[in-house]
Amino acid sequence: MSGQHKVTFKGRISRIQRLDHETLLEVADVNGHRLLVRTTAPVEMEIDAWVKVRGLLVPEARVGGRVLYDLVVADDIRPARRPLLAGLT
Repeated sequence: MSGQHKVTFKGRISRIQRLDHETLLEVADVNGHRLLVRTTAPVEMEIDAWVKVRGLLVPEARVGGRVLYDLVVADDIRPARRPLLAGLT
């Protein structure tokens, strides 16, 4: 399991790509840092929704027949509130 790390973070969905059996999300934190998130569970949220993601940060994974690097394979994605003091740091 070298190179894999459990992660939990909050962010805003900035892009969604729905594929046949999975969904790829681009999630941005309050500072604009972005991570790709892959999930096989249905995603009911839309762009600009705040979410809490729990999953495994992996060095590479196959998504829609292509290999992507440095993404989170989500175990759970839930709606979340925007951080109260977002953008003040």
